[in-house]
Amino acid sequence: AAVAPERIRVELERLLAAPDPAPGIAVLRASGIEAALVPGARPDAGAVMAALPPDLVARWAAWLRGTTVASVLARCRVPRQRRLEIEALLALHPAERALDDGDRGVRRLRRRAGSEAMLERLLALRRAECEVGSAPHPEAVRAALRDLRERLAHTQAHAVARTQLALGGAEVMAELGIGPGPRVGAALQHLLERVLDDPSENTPERLRAALQRWAGSDAGPAPGASG
Repeated sequence: AAVAPERIRVELERLLAAPDPAPGIAVLRASGIEAALVPGARPDAGAVMAALPPDLVARWAAWLRGTTVASVLARCRVPRQRRLEIEALLALHPAERALDDGDRGVRRLRRRAGSEAMLERLLALRRAECEVGSAPHPEAVRAALRDLRERLAHTQAHAVARTQLALGGAEVMAELGIGPGPRVGAALQHLLERVLDDPSENTPERLRAALQRWAGSDAGPAPGASG
């Protein structure tokens, strides 16, 4: 209690970055320090961390599964960007859950992850659980992860950029009767998300219909816009 939280965090992250953090976690557990800092940590935490590359975000996430993540990270004064990445990783875990919604779920997972690095962390975390026997039916999970990786590669190859939308900014302004401004960007982003969820939506007719529905909702153009 007399040690500054920032100093505790520095020491913990030295441990997490070690080639094998499991012995250190075992000492923290035996001494009662883990229960004070990370209450509710799973018994397999050290083994899962050891099965991961020495990436702080992934290893923090492995340690914090099943705990009150936000409060632990705040108490340990983990920097904001790293904290957001850890929370985002755990929100997407387990990765194979995305397959429940087919290709749409896989596209949504890619979008929510935001980067290839985050996707790799997510897959690595689940593989580590399989390796140490934490995941139920590990062979089935491994097969699901292989399927997921193939689908992620497919979605990356067929990803649509905003410039590839069947409607551009000029068409959006004409359709909504508005001039240049942030609402145009918001409308294009809405259309892009629809197309990422379902590429068959990327036709002028379907996007115009989606745009009109969006315009009629609270997300549409601000009151007073022309048209």
